[in-house]
Amino acid sequence: MRRGVIAAEQSRRLPALGSRVLLWAALFGVGAAVALFPGRAFAKVIKAGEMPGSDACAKIQNAINSAVAAGGGLVDARGFTGAQTCAGGVKLGTPGRGATIELGSVVLKVGAPFVLFNSSSILGIPSGHMTGNAGTVIPSQIVANAKMDAVVQVGMHGAPAGAASLNYVNVEGKSLATYGIHLIAGDSFNIDHVGISGAVSDGLHIDANNCCGKIIALYSQGNGGDGAYFASGDFMVALSQFDFNAAWGLYLESGGQRLTNIDVCGNPGGGIYDRGANFIVEGQICGGKPGPALSINGNQDTVIGLQFLGNASANSAPALAINGQWNTIIGNDFEFGVKNEPTYSIDCSASRTNSNIIEGNSLMGLNNVRSGGGMNACAAKNLVFNNWPPDSRAPNSAISVPAIRSGSASNTDFSGQLRLSDGKAMYKFQGRYQNAPVCTATDTTAANPVRVMATPAALTVTGSGGDVVNYICAGRN
Repeated sequence: MRRGVIAAEQSRRLPALGSRVLLWAALFGVGAAVALFPGRAFAKVIKAGEMPGSDACAKIQNAINSAVAAGGGLVDARGFTGAQTCAGGVKLGTPGRGATIELGSVVLKVGAPFVLFNSSSILGIPSGHMTGNAGTVIPSQIVANAKMDAVVQVGMHGAPAGAASLNYVNVEGKSLATYGIHLIAGDSFNIDHVGISGAVSDGLHIDANNCCGKIIALYSQGNGGDGAYFASGDFMVALSQFDFNAAWGLYLESGGQRLTNIDVCGNPGGGIYDRGANFIVEGQICGGKPGPALSINGNQDTVIGLQFLGNASANSAPALAINGQWNTIIGNDFEFGVKNEPTYSIDCSASRTNSNIIEGNSLMGLNNVRSGGGMNACAAKNLVFNNWPPDSRAPNSAISVPAIRSGSASNTDFSGQLRLSDGKAMYKFQGRYQNAPVCTATDTTAANPVRVMATPAALTVTGSGGDVVNYICAGRN
């Protein structure tokens, strides 16, 4: 009786162990899997180089067909190295059954897309560094060699690809493919250490209503459209770069994306365009011309811990533009503009902007009131300083420190120098203030005390006759 129980238990565990062999083979290579599980033949491993076919892709396709016919398995294509030119592409599995292919150090030049189906995956060599421009790239590369919709296509119309994945692969459009990677239909699509460059349009183009997708370490750079375009989908994006694309770095048509530790810079159209409810955390965003670094046009967004650096624009586009309702900007956002080029830092309505540092903009640092809006906007505990002009239009105010630089060698409302003739000097403010500015003065001739009095119209300083004093004022309007 005990022997029968043991046999039944072993029989039950075999499929699970086979799955582990497949996983281990996919992650560390077939040889490692065999060494780890000697004598176990639970996975169907087919070497593509030993299959018939006119080119590398034809051999890979025959190996995939054989694996799928055998119930699934791993296709080992690591035997192909260097540049390999293919007349066509590869269909990784069928709409009902997937397969896994392992690539080596190869530049696979395809004449048609690589198509992924359910539970299919491409695994390259887990090494190298992706830049999308100059520098080294991942050794495993799939490159367009003819005009096509995408170098890698996930799913088909009417045949969605669930749980497909792309790992340690560089995808190059070569100005031939419309997209680098095109998700047509699918769910739980995963990207891990992938580079995309050279697409005619978007590097990554998401059409499917994808749930629970994960994008980690994606470098989408140097594409003719957006670095990544999401028509829909629920994705987590982390440790990724979307730089130097011709349009936007990221274009989000709908909500559901959570972005953390990302870099979005050098995109002429703008940094990130968002229409939905998104959770954006930790990263660096640089704007472009004419678009802002971050444009939020939806509801209920949260932005925490972003750095906006060098977001100058020729047409006064702000670093952060908010055009939706009830958006929240909370905590530790830092924006530094470019001097002598017009930028706003935050331009929003019906929003709460709290605890941000805003400096170095050539126009006002914080503008919470837009024409025709801003009734429900509020701002508090923002440090706004060294912007020009020294203005902050924010309901409920902000901790606003006007720029010390005057733009002139003569006296201004913000700083200047006075000589105390007969122990007294007066400067009449050029601006019109509702409240008296807060001013301080220091005697530069000797360590003599001075008295400072300010009204909404003028500054009066008294002290020792003939002494020269420097003054600095901060407006409270």
